[in-house]
Amino acid sequence: MYARQRTLSRYGKAAQPTAQSMTVPAPVGGINAYDSLMQMPPNDCIYAYNLMPVEYGLRLRKGYEEWATGCFESPDRGTAEVRTIIPYESNLNDVANDRLFAVTDEGIWDVTSKGETAPQQVATFTELGDEAGRGVWCEYTGAAADAPAAGARGHYLFYADGRNGIWQYTESTGLWARPPTGVAETDWYYLDPSDGTTKIPFPIDNVCYVVVFKQRIWVILENDDDAYYLPVASISGELTRFTFGSKLPHGGDLRGLWTWTLDGGAGVDDYFVAISRGGDVVIYQGEDPELDFATRGAWFIGEVPESRRIVMEFGADLFMLSTLGITSAKALLSGAPVAMTAPSSPSAKINRFLRQDVVTGKDLAQWQLTINPSDGFMQIVTPAPANTPFVQYLMNLNTGAWGMWEGVPMTCGYSSSGQFFMGASESYKRGAVFHYDGVLDGTTLPSASFFSPIAGNDPQRYWSQRTLGANDYTCSPDRFGTSPAIYTIDTGVTAEVGKTYQISYTVANAGLDEKCAVIYGTDSYVDHLAVGDGSYVSTIIATQATSTVQLIAEIGDTAQFNGRVTNIKVYEAGKQGEGIDFRVLTSFQSLGEHARLKRVGIARTIGVLAGTASFNVQAVYDYKIETDVERPNSSPETGTNAWDSAVWDSATWDFDIEGKSFPVGVLGMGRAVAVGLRGDATTRINIVGWDMLLTMGGYL
Repeated sequence: MYARQRTLSRYGKAAQPTAQSMTVPAPVGGINAYDSLMQMPPNDCIYAYNLMPVEYGLRLRKGYEEWATGCFESPDRGTAEVRTIIPYESNLNDVANDRLFAVTDEGIWDVTSKGETAPQQVATFTELGDEAGRGVWCEYTGAAADAPAAGARGHYLFYADGRNGIWQYTESTGLWARPPTGVAETDWYYLDPSDGTTKIPFPIDNVCYVVVFKQRIWVILENDDDAYYLPVASISGELTRFTFGSKLPHGGDLRGLWTWTLDGGAGVDDYFVAISRGGDVVIYQGEDPELDFATRGAWFIGEVPESRRIVMEFGADLFMLSTLGITSAKALLSGAPVAMTAPSSPSAKINRFLRQDVVTGKDLAQWQLTINPSDGFMQIVTPAPANTPFVQYLMNLNTGAWGMWEGVPMTCGYSSSGQFFMGASESYKRGAVFHYDGVLDGTTLPSASFFSPIAGNDPQRYWSQRTLGANDYTCSPDRFGTSPAIYTIDTGVTAEVGKTYQISYTVANAGLDEKCAVIYGTDSYVDHLAVGDGSYVSTIIATQATSTVQLIAEIGDTAQFNGRVTNIKVYEAGKQGEGIDFRVLTSFQSLGEHARLKRVGIARTIGVLAGTASFNVQAVYDYKIETDVERPNSSPETGTNAWDSAVWDSATWDFDIEGKSFPVGVLGMGRAVAVGLRGDATTRINIVGWDMLLTMGGYL
């Protein structure tokens, strides 16, 4: 004791531990893989999955639900993976003329209406392969002469991919077809270079890209470094070659052409941007490619992926994806160096992750840049992973902050009428389209009916228990002298025990107290009895593995059943989706002096939400970014958290909310501290920060 006291007297008594409260704000700056871990700003984070950085804090993304299914020809042809979403906005002021198309490697499908399980195939492809269905599209309004009605203007949609060439949708007919190719003036043709006069049908099957620039339709042929264009305001005629290849020193074929509107110093003008597979970017200005086309500059941005959907225009800028990340065309034109830092690279903070992904998947065609207007994000759609969850990169277009989606099995995305639609990966389901909405992941549509009446709409004429006359549509118990009377028919599809099915049918010509039921895969019918005329839907959980549907007629209080049962449909019921998983690790902060050890005793998450959520929070010390916060044990439906309350305007948040805070004890000790959060929710939540109670000083 004496020696100990002398030692303490020599060096001075250590400061006693002190309790302090600190507040860690939500990382609205998004993911930062650029700055030093020790000097990272407190409003940035190491990672954020499904919690997106927005203006108020971290907001849980929306869920995805099935919009349409069944976009495939047969189970054994192609992948039936929805690879392109095409919205079509009519030039008529009537939303009835708007369309939404889904493209697979088998063709184009009309998925305008929600709930389609057997959508109409409007174009059939003959060539399969990785590029089939991964196409580009553009709308075009032609001259009055192109329209079927005098004085009207024809409105068209063009689609092209590297396997199936170019296709044309004409609004006036509502049909997809190939552009006409031949030697007539109304065909697509080009002149033989050897004599300059002989007309040769244009190879529309080899067109891999289409775009409109200053009232001209431009196309690119597969494996070509030049492009062709039609006359002004025309959808047919002679196509003229324009040479790009000589201006692309790093080689590779021409991946695409994009329009870009910008004030370059002499007023607002449309520029034409050409990008090669080797990574060359050439910007053109001019009205007529034969007279006044001139280059504004040429740059190298690094090799680009095999995709032709790697460029996106937003406002006065053009973003381009390459092995160096995302490059801003506006920054290039202003003289900024091609670098991996802002402003040349809007993706500077995530380039450490993004560059590696692009390099690894450079030879894949799945990459896409798109805009999700419902959340205000630019999105990088990545190729499907082999053994890990799907991950997508998203940038807040207001703040430039980056976050990530995890677990959304999408292959493409595009907006229509302000809503965001996504193509589903083959690993999820063949031929499915997602709608980005709700608070659950994976809500499914009911299946198509697998009950097939033999003829007409009167299937009861063919039920097995009784042979009825050609004009006899009654289903009467007294025909057998027993009640109930049971008629059966085999659907050929065996019900799975425990699975939920729905049966819809229509009853006509029945008395007010005459009862019947249509059931499938269950022993009981009493709970599904229909009384009198009307349309009925029964939801049944199958208790037996049977393939038969039963029509049951029961004697009523005063009369037997003598009605007609028609329009019978039997299908799997839709399944409700699951809560959305989320996780985040904030930046590491010293919370005072970096050299002093800290021990966090309590961390309280502060946020607003519409319902219930379940999560675990943990203090992570000394840059242990590999720390895996455990999933919460409780389900979000239990709502066990004790919360405070607040009142906000639901219109501002687009959902009803209340403020909440949840304190939890945490363990550990270290110099720098970050907050790790993991959970799942069935509601939109906004996390605004964490209150932390910690001790530091002394011999901690």
